[in-house]
Amino acid sequence: MMKMRIRGDLRREMLLALVGLALLSAVLLGAVAVYRLDWELYEQLVRRGRVLARFLAQEAFYSAYIRGDRDLVPLAEGALRDDVLYVEIVKDGEVLGRAGAPPRGPHLEVWQAILDSSLWGERRLSGPDPGGGGGRPPTDSYVRLAISLEYLAYEMRRELLWLGLAGLGIALVALVVAWLLSGMILRPLQRVKGALEAFGRGQLEVRAPVERADELGGLARAFNRMAEAIVEMRAELERASRAKSEFITLMGHELRTPLNVLLGYIELLLSGVGGELTEEQRSYLRAAMRSGEHLQALLENVLRYAKLELGVEKLHREPVALGPLLEEIVEDLRPYAEEKDLSVEVRVDPGLTLEADRTKLRQIAFNLLQNAIRHSPPGGRIGIDARVVGGSQVRLEVRDRGPGVPAEERERVFEPFVRLPSPRGTKGADGGAQDREGLGLGLAVVRRYAQLHGGRAGVESPADGRGSLFFVELPLGPKSKREHPRERPTGWKGGSG
Repeated sequence: MMKMRIRGDLRREMLLALVGLALLSAVLLGAVAVYRLDWELYEQLVRRGRVLARFLAQEAFYSAYIRGDRDLVPLAEGALRDDVLYVEIVKDGEVLGRAGAPPRGPHLEVWQAILDSSLWGERRLSGPDPGGGGGRPPTDSYVRLAISLEYLAYEMRRELLWLGLAGLGIALVALVVAWLLSGMILRPLQRVKGALEAFGRGQLEVRAPVERADELGGLARAFNRMAEAIVEMRAELERASRAKSEFITLMGHELRTPLNVLLGYIELLLSGVGGELTEEQRSYLRAAMRSGEHLQALLENVLRYAKLELGVEKLHREPVALGPLLEEIVEDLRPYAEEKDLSVEVRVDPGLTLEADRTKLRQIAFNLLQNAIRHSPPGGRIGIDARVVGGSQVRLEVRDRGPGVPAEERERVFEPFVRLPSPRGTKGADGGAQDREGLGLGLAVVRRYAQLHGGRAGVESPADGRGSLFFVELPLGPKSKREHPRERPTGWKGGSG
């Protein structure tokens, strides 16, 4: 799409700009040429008319004043020609000769005084007026001519035709030149753009070819320097991230061993191995046990995410019956739900089995249910639904009646170490305040595990607009199977067992 925009829009804009500039230049030059041509042709007619009028004035002077001839009509008729339409000879206010008809179209009127060769004049008229009061010469003896301007109009039309053809030729030449120039400019841009697109697709070894010493070559060199800097920064970030993940994994394993020993000793004390305990001592140990188990869960999430970052997590696919797996998870989290008087309803397509990594699938469902318990208000209800969608996908949904996730946070909530604030008084799965619960890795692990399976994870708003609906969609796999779907509610409510 980008390629078409550069090759289409930019080239078209360059062509239109250059051709438009050429046409504008041709129009301006043509207008100047037409004005000059009109002026020059008109001046030529004026000179011709003046020469003819002066000749007639000399002849009229000789005939009327020297020979005393009172009939100068033959002289006037002899002056008529294709462009001279009207001739008038006047002596002392008396018309001695007149020939032709006063012109009705555009014409040039030229008069010459008979007795004074320096007294003459001319007018450009668009209609009949020879001999009219508005154009009478300031003398009683003169020769008047009316010369047609049709010749001038004809010449102007012919010149305009030639100018139009010349403008068209200029436009065509400009089009060819613009096409060649746009190709010279766009080809290097295309190569740089292709390198940018390939680099954006992850081909980090791609570089733009540098073939020029001008600004386009400078653009290619700047891109290559930027690409080198990005590759170097990425390598440095990968090294830092790998070192961080390795450190977290090492520290997690080092911390998990003494924590397991500590929890084991607390369990032994609660079972009475070290002697009888008072109820107050038991409550202290149970609180320590819950906090230790919470810390153990945090360490497990940190280690899982560190392994995902290191890329050492692998899938071990096997047929997994989804119904029993969800019931097992519900039973594991039952004590935390009972503390908040939450009820959970599970609905699964009977016999639904999919090809998946059982451990990771269990962690996906565990984290989603734990998240729902953590954010649900006391006395609420949680729904778990697993069904086949589209014939090839399993959709696992967990609905709660918590505060919900704002639309602008629905992508960010799956990022690591992101925790949204919870309503005041909400407690976590361990009974502690929600603000101290978790590291923001549970949903990040859910999304990464779903992506490892070739699926996806997300969050939506329920139809009634209350709470949240977290979902995971996973492929069924070649060995998956399911019976005819029908709802099979299984559930429990805190305190009911």
